[in-house]
Amino acid sequence: MSVDLFVRAGVALAVIVLFLIVCVGLVRFLQKQRNKEGRGRYLRVVETLALDPKRRLVLVQCGARLYLLLLGATDVVVDQVDKSATTRAQENSHNAEPHL
Repeated sequence: MSVDLFVRAGVALAVIVLFLIVCVGLVRFLQKQRNKEGRGRYLRVVETLALDPKRRLVLVQCGARLYLLLLGATDVVVDQVDKSATTRAQENSHNAEPHL
């Protein structure tokens, strides 16, 4: 085997690795651009509360709406929550004096 064959194999390997690095960078760049445009995820778990070992309440945000879900043996949408009411309740709980 000649040295020329090893040089060609090394150059080919370097080109392939460089190509893969460029592809990964391009995919990451496009994902960031997509998220900046607001086409990212619309669902978000805001809060969870375990009621017992089998059931839990989950507050889920879908776009601008909040939904209260009861998850357990059967999954149920309990209510659609008014976001302004939850904001007011959070502000009131922060301003309340501690109970002694």
